[in-house]
Amino acid sequence: MTHTEQTLKFGKFKGQKFNETPAWYQEWLMKQDWFNKPQPARYDVVKKYERDYAYNVRGGKFYDVEYSGLDFDTATELANGMNCSGMNETVDCYFVRPSYN
Repeated sequence: MTHTEQTLKFGKFKGQKFNETPAWYQEWLMKQDWFNKPQPARYDVVKKYERDYAYNVRGGKFYDVEYSGLDFDTATELANGMNCSGMNETVDCYFVRPSYN
């Protein structure tokens, strides 16, 4: 994602797209080392519910994020462990996906 597509998660313009902020603020941010430093990828562990349970009990909601913002190895380890021990008749599986936030 380029800076122009990024939604700011901090500061005076939190929640706004980078390219929608004042030019002076964009220039200031671009000069900050911490803003230009690549961020490590983060992952979520997601619970997927069994189809009938999701439709009949949860109103069509199939997924819940169980853990968010983890490194890949930790997320994978958790999901694998939960697939072995955290299953019941309402849960279809646990899986790893890139974090959206």
